[in-house]
Amino acid sequence: MFKHGVTLRTQFYSLIIAMTFFAFAGSVLSQIYTFRDYLTQQLSSHAQDAAHSLGLSISSMGLDDAIMIETLARTVFDSGYYKEIQYRNLDGELLIDLQHNPVSTVPSWFKRLFVLTAPVKESEVSNGWVAQGTLTVRSHTGLAEQHLYDQAKHILLIALGMFVLAALAIHFILGAILKPLQLIVAQAQAVGRKEFKQNPVKAGTVDLQQVLKALNQMVSNISQVFTEQSGYAEKLMQEAYLDPLTQLPNRRALNEQLAGIQQEAKQQRSKLYVAMLSLPSLHSLNQKHGYAAGDLYVQEAAKQLKQLQTLIPDLHLFRLSGSEFALLTQGDASLASSINSQLEQALRSGDNDYYPEGFGRFVQVLVTPDEQFSHVLSRLDVLQAQDIMFMLNPSSAPEPAELPKGLNHAQWADLLDNLLSDSADFKQMELLLQPILDQQYELLYAEAMIRFNVPDAALNTAEVISMANLLGRGAMLEKRMLSFMLYALSFVRQGPVAINISLPFLQNDALYQWFFEELKAKQAQLPDLMVELAESVVLKMPARVSEFIQQLKQFKVQLVIERFGANLLSLQHIKDLDIDYVKVDRTFTQALHEQNNRFFLLTLTQICHSVGIKVLASCLENHTNVDVCKELHLDGFQGFAIGYPVNFPIDEKIHDANSSNITYTLKAILALYGDTKHVN
Repeated sequence: MFKHGVTLRTQFYSLIIAMTFFAFAGSVLSQIYTFRDYLTQQLSSHAQDAAHSLGLSISSMGLDDAIMIETLARTVFDSGYYKEIQYRNLDGELLIDLQHNPVSTVPSWFKRLFVLTAPVKESEVSNGWVAQGTLTVRSHTGLAEQHLYDQAKHILLIALGMFVLAALAIHFILGAILKPLQLIVAQAQAVGRKEFKQNPVKAGTVDLQQVLKALNQMVSNISQVFTEQSGYAEKLMQEAYLDPLTQLPNRRALNEQLAGIQQEAKQQRSKLYVAMLSLPSLHSLNQKHGYAAGDLYVQEAAKQLKQLQTLIPDLHLFRLSGSEFALLTQGDASLASSINSQLEQALRSGDNDYYPEGFGRFVQVLVTPDEQFSHVLSRLDVLQAQDIMFMLNPSSAPEPAELPKGLNHAQWADLLDNLLSDSADFKQMELLLQPILDQQYELLYAEAMIRFNVPDAALNTAEVISMANLLGRGAMLEKRMLSFMLYALSFVRQGPVAINISLPFLQNDALYQWFFEELKAKQAQLPDLMVELAESVVLKMPARVSEFIQQLKQFKVQLVIERFGANLLSLQHIKDLDIDYVKVDRTFTQALHEQNNRFFLLTLTQICHSVGIKVLASCLENHTNVDVCKELHLDGFQGFAIGYPVNFPIDEKIHDANSSNITYTLKAILALYGDTKHVN
């Protein structure tokens, strides 16, 4: 109960209620004891009066009439106030003995707690001046005890009523006093979630009002520093890598990203296609209608390309020059052909008399893994000049040498349906785990990845996902992949492990709900989980992402924004999201020789650290870049220089788990430490 401490409100309430209780309890006890002493005094006084009056009466009646003496004694005794009346002569002989022992209704515990002692009083009976005997009167406490008990209940009821009224008054007073403290706590928690809210400066005490003002000023300063630094970083990044007219990455960005994309395609065994879209009518429009018309022409072309990108999230767009755009995509010839067809259709729809040389011209080449940027552009320029590839001409056809044969749409559909069928098992997928290490080379977490294993088909994961999205099976494939990951990770202990969530997941309400139901049902069997989400997804669905993060936090799942900075847009969105890590895009980590990149990483790290976000570097292929990132104070590192993805063969684990109840620690899987198995 007190594992995380006690709140100040609880301490205040406990202290004041305890003090009030003891004060009222002391008051009640004091009143009861005072009333008991009063009753004891009254019993003593009555007993003494009764003894004297009865003694005088007996003396005046004469001492020889025993019947009359007893009658007088009974007259007093029968009133019920006395327990015992005795009369003894001078020889000690007992002449009158009257005893009274009625049944008391007062609880015994009360009589033991508040003891009433029955006083005994004596009176001398004489005949003239000669003493004849002694009269003894003992008061009966029964009526006094009943009276004391009734009075105690009355006092207690009044005290309880006063206590309740006092408690209500304390509640409202403390509520008014502590409300500013609640606001302070809520504001501090909001800062932890990267929300910079101001509290109204309304407090019942001067001290708390000053604390509220100071905290508001601190939050305002943090927000201002974040805004200024992020604005400066955005400006630097956009000036270096963003085309201001179309808001697309520029030629320099392509130059720095191409090598990384080539390396990724090589690792994933996929083909890389680079295409160039030129706007042949731009010069004519500028001459005839002015440069404003030319700008609208360029923006319309960029709009068409961005619409194509919504269908294929892994499509990379760049503006090379005034009239030229570049498109990069990974996949096979079928995917490249699909992009060609859709782009050709989009460009044809814009072709009219307003564009005298046509709306657009499109060429594409297959890039080799080690081909230089300048050579790629040179080949594209030659094709544009020769006018031999994918012009707006129905008779145009791909060059066989440039577009090698791959799976056609029907074959892709069959392959995906086979992967998604109910009869398909998880043997067609393999789980890969790649470590992310911190500054001390301790394991931060591992990223879980999937590799498809289909006979007679060398499949690249990005290629499969792209084709699934293109053929309307993206959400189904996402569910299949998540099901496999959650199942496979149930054999892993001592995480955390990060899984990737894509745009189709957030767009599908049924899949969204299914995931959280699965997470709730299987959380006890899973290692600590993290979720990686691409920055492009955050920018496309900010409200949905915010809701998704809030639900993840209920399961104590941390969030990583990957490919951070790839979109070269505003950094402000990280301020409003409760995220834990950002993983910088490879554009910056693979071009650390560029001073602008290093300065951007340093600034980004300072910005993120100011709001409690850790910064990770990805795609680090050599230890020199790792050392540079450490000098720039990044918090974690991923890449071949840190550790290769490790295959976790699920078939073997299923067998082990069924036969000997074996689970596998994450560190053991990654071969970082010790044994390869951990037995429960």
